Amino acid sequence: SGFDAFVALHDCLGLSLKKKKEMPPAEAGILLGVHADIGRIPFRASLCPLRRLKLRCSLVKTLQADSLRHGAAATLAGQLGFAGTAIFGSIGRAQLRCVYRQSYFRMGNRRGGRSVALASSPVSPLSTGLRAALEFFLALLSRPPARVVADPSVSRHHVSLYTDGAGDGCIGAVLLFPHAPALALASRVPARVLAMLQGRKNQIALIELLAVLAAVDSFAEFLRGRDVLLWIDNVVAEVAVRNGYLRQDCWDGCALASALWLAIWRLSANVWTMRVPSLLNISDGPSRPNEPSKLTPLLVYPRGVRWMQCTGTSAWALRALEESLRVR
Repeated sequence: SGFDAFVALHDCLGLSLKKKKEMPPAEAGILLGVHADIGRIPFRASLCPLRRLKLRCSLVKTLQADSLRHGAAATLAGQLGFAGTAIFGSIGRAQLRCVYRQSYFRMGNRRGGRSVALASSPVSPLSTGLRAALEFFLALLSRPPARVVADPSVSRHHVSLYTDGAGDGCIGAVLLFPHAPALALASRVPARVLAMLQGRKNQIALIELLAVLAAVDSFAEFLRGRDVLLWIDNVVAEVAVRNGYLRQDCWDGCALASALWLAIWRLSANVWTMRVPSLLNISDGPSRPNEPSKLTPLLVYPRGVRWMQCTGTSAWALRALEESLRVR
């Protein structure tokens, strides 16, 4: 086999291999603390119990010490980042930004305004946002959802979800089924929700992201266990959904992206984010109720937008990440 040939080649070269690390070909096994199972479809990758235990112990010690030096933060961020490769979707990537930010120190204009690593630093208490991020990982690692790689040739009754937002706070979404009438929703982001967002000249990217979160929550029963093609016409919102976070000074975008991926995980859905030109976005009409010429004869979902009627996960995430992700 290829494995035997690999061992024989090293023997010929006089290079020794560590016997304890030998791993013959197998359909499932543990590699670098990740249990990979490729013997069945869909493929699965999950953290092994020992790796989870070590990470949780590190998190508990850090929380009890109420401090995290820059060097230790860099190490912890690397460990959590690698662990994230075996966790469903982009869960935890927004919280990871808090840990990465702790590993760097802003030097102003000394290095062109870039963040540079600080070799030694005074010990200071954990910020509210960093503590919330570490507590999030501590809870997540108790039972982390496995990463699932689906077979694209085996569809789980796929649907297409189009979302859109307008600068005045109006949002819309259209859900298309292969062999059923389409569903649509049209609503407006409440003023209290907009007031929670970080101040900026234009909130359109965050409104577009809110439209996605509202659509996923409102259409939950139709998305559960399905393959979802998510069509977005805003580049910033598209990146936020795909990566699970935005740049570190955009704490509200990170929080909303985190809440979105938690919602997707609870639905056991597979989501692929796609770019759609604005002129071809069929959810443009529902997001602009004041422009009758853009409305289309689509069925409006009667229950409205459930997410807009509660504070829930998104509001908690905004508060938890605010301090550590805000650039001061």
